[in-house]
Amino acid sequence: MDNYIQTLNADLARMKELMRSLLPTPSSFEDLLSLYILYKEYNHTDSIIDYAKAVIDSGKGIDQLLADAMELNQQVTDCCQLYKSNQQAFDAIDSLSLFKAYIKPFQDAEQAEIDIATPLWKEYQRLSNRLDYLDFDSDEFKKQDVQCDAVKAEYDIHHVRVNELHRICDEEIRRCSGVMSFTLEDLSILFFYMQRISRTIIDTITKPQGE
Repeated sequence: MDNYIQTLNADLARMKELMRSLLPTPSSFEDLLSLYILYKEYNHTDSIIDYAKAVIDSGKGIDQLLADAMELNQQVTDCCQLYKSNQQAFDAIDSLSLFKAYIKPFQDAEQAEIDIATPLWKEYQRLSNRLDYLDFDSDEFKKQDVQCDAVKAEYDIHHVRVNELHRICDEEIRRCSGVMSFTLEDLSILFFYMQRISRTIIDTITKPQGE
């Protein structure tokens, strides 16, 4: 069985680093996003309880569980203190502005390809419509047909790029949109629950049964 709490402790250390990176004001949306992803991963604290119960019921690895729970308690205590000491700065984080700045290069890349593809499509339509009025066997038709095919081929290249860039942009928006409703206060609440759980694990192991 993988040591869930040890993995959690390592990620809590990463959370502290990410929280510090947001001070005094965040400069990177990626750090806030990484913090949100970790928050989502551990938001269901039942996994900690289930792991601890499985270890205790097995009767093996109790000492390691105690050490891990004590470290967990210390980690979340440190995280809580970091939040409380900088609550005003954390509460002032403008996640929407950070998100807009992060997503803009994706949108700009897509728009740049659209700006290339759109006139190509219009030119292709103009040439194609003109072919309808030309003699199929004429030299002018043959010359115009070649030009029309070349414009269409170039348009197809950029159209594929537009679709791909739109897909990438859309995926990023869906991946990041949850950050809009995420606050560091949410994280502090999670730390509080983890603190209580770690204390319960420690007490369960160290206190004689019946107390």
